[in-house]
Amino acid sequence: MLRLRGRREIDEKFERKEIKLGIHFWMPSRKYPQFNGVSVVDRRPRYEGEIYDPASYVVNAAIEFRELDDPDYISPLRRAEQEMNSRLWNSPHFTKPWRFELTSFGLERMLLEGQYERDDEFYRSLRGQEPQAFFQCHPPLRRLSNSFCTAYVHFSGDRLATYIEIPEDFLPQWLDAAIALRDLVRSWQMPAIPKK
Repeated sequence: MLRLRGRREIDEKFERKEIKLGIHFWMPSRKYPQFNGVSVVDRRPRYEGEIYDPASYVVNAAIEFRELDDPDYISPLRRAEQEMNSRLWNSPHFTKPWRFELTSFGLERMLLEGQYERDDEFYRSLRGQEPQAFFQCHPPLRRLSNSFCTAYVHFSGDRLATYIEIPEDFLPQWLDAAIALRDLVRSWQMPAIPKK
């Protein structure tokens, strides 16, 4: 277990990129789940004696504090570019460029001519959009009731780099989950200590 002796030590460890924190919480309530979220496959578990709410789900996330221009950090949009380049390079049947469709939930769906129905689906934020985001989801043919999307989301103003897992059917609410995570982290932060 990591033991820290004060705010200055925490700040120093974040600056040296020594801290990554895993978080699990319910959406939309933001309550802590009564189980270890990493070991649960179903993102909408039911507790004995509770009424099932189909609009609730568990977000699994990891956070760290990173600057977008850090040479050791791969931003969400750089991840999207790497995915596009690797697909074109490694798949000779992809001969046409990527095209993009704007979704109703503010992300661009990344489409490649010749893409198989079994290939994963990718989404990215628009250039200049805050926060930056890159999602990978299962295609409809491979989806299960408990399938989830993975995402990298970065809030520049907070230097907050996140990895998020949400159920695929809640992808349109991705921004709500990302903002909830950012707000939870903000609520845990202590005011800055002036340097002596």
